[in-house]
Amino acid sequence: MVLGASLLAAIALAQPKAQERMQQAQQGQQAMQMQRMQQEQQMRMMRMQTSMKEMDGVMSRMRELNQWMEQKGTQEAFRDMGRNMSQAGERVQLMLKNMDQICQNPDMQRDRDRMRDMDRLQDRLRTMVREMDEAHQMLKQIVGG
Repeated sequence: MVLGASLLAAIALAQPKAQERMQQAQQGQQAMQMQRMQQEQQMRMMRMQTSMKEMDGVMSRMRELNQWMEQKGTQEAFRDMGRNMSQAGERVQLMLKNMDQICQNPDMQRDRDRMRDMDRLQDRLRTMVREMDEAHQMLKQIVGG
């Protein structure tokens, strides 16, 4: 009987310690998850800034080519194409800015599935930036700029 009471007392003492350890483990996991989310957000922001800078460079080169084509009196169809590319570039810039605003939303940041989808969309926009740069280079080569 005394042994049973001692055993019950030992179990009663051990339960709070076990619960405390479990809580500490959960807090550690939550802290690691929060840190991982912050790192992902920082990387996302760096990629977004890089995309925006790349697009700014593409737009600058497009403006220069458009001015050059105007000065040289290049065929109207090519000048139209250059203007249309610039307008498309402005739209891509706007999409990048909108995406940046959406990704800054704390509610969005907590939704890991949606953020993964946003990462894929960001990759698509980065592809558009590269494609626009390549199209610009090709137009420049065609008109001899």
